[in-house]
Amino acid sequence: MPLPGLPSPNQSSGETSRGTTGAVIAARRKLIKQWTRVALNLTDEPTITVTELHCNQSGCGPTEVMIVVFETDQPAARVQIHSSLMDIDEQAVSAAWRRRQGSAVSE
Repeated sequence: MPLPGLPSPNQSSGETSRGTTGAVIAARRKLIKQWTRVALNLTDEPTITVTELHCNQSGCGPTEVMIVVFETDQPAARVQIHSSLMDIDEQAVSAAWRRRQGSAVSE
């Protein structure tokens, strides 16, 4: 049973994903994880999380998706995509990781 005011585990916080079944959301998360593995040339070993959140930043839409990769003996790598879970495509995932890698090289 969810806590009062919080969505149940099968609900998404995003406007576009609202009303979408848990199975469809789970399938979409799995697809985004696969796109991340391809974009970063990862094996099946790293853990990847995909979370849709309300975006409170100025200029951001109502939702954003946070993708985090956890690899053994490495700091967690994360990207944010200002879109809903159901609207993200493979190009958006690849572009977000390319931007992150580009900014890491320039630091």
